[in-house]
Amino acid sequence: MKTKLIVFGIVAVILGGLGYHAQNLTPTKQAQIPEIKQAQSQTFEIKELGVKFALPEDIQDLTYSIKTLGGGLGTAAFFSTKSLTQIGGKYCTSSEGPLGTIRVADTTKTAGHEDELRLGPPAKTIGITGVYYTHPQATCADTQASIDLTTKQIASLQEALKTTGLISN
Repeated sequence: MKTKLIVFGIVAVILGGLGYHAQNLTPTKQAQIPEIKQAQSQTFEIKELGVKFALPEDIQDLTYSIKTLGGGLGTAAFFSTKSLTQIGGKYCTSSEGPLGTIRVADTTKTAGHEDELRLGPPAKTIGITGVYYTHPQATCADTQASIDLTTKQIASLQEALKTTGLISN
């Protein structure tokens, strides 16, 4: 019986020690899973052309100017951003189109026509409506910062145009 009490005492001391030790341990770091943040894209509408597209986070400050093109090419939207205008100056405004332009046309009327040669293939086709993107001819400013920003924002705009839809009336 005395042996049982000794064994019981030893077990109690060991369990008590383990309990005390477990309470006073610094918790080990668990692998943290990074929170995935989805960019909230807003829809950008160009009512004059009847189109809209999802706007990526890096061009949320997109601006445009509407111009009538010569040669019977119709109306186009010329693009820039506030951030590009701020670092690049007056030639980086939307009226200059440093991020390019889009024109919307009926693809059944441009197919096989000289417009097709001038416009190239549509960036996006929605039914018979083609959204034609024209890349800018040159950068709007000579600073490396404006060139880098222009390059990045042109790529973002081109990706955004792939999401183009028609504005429903």
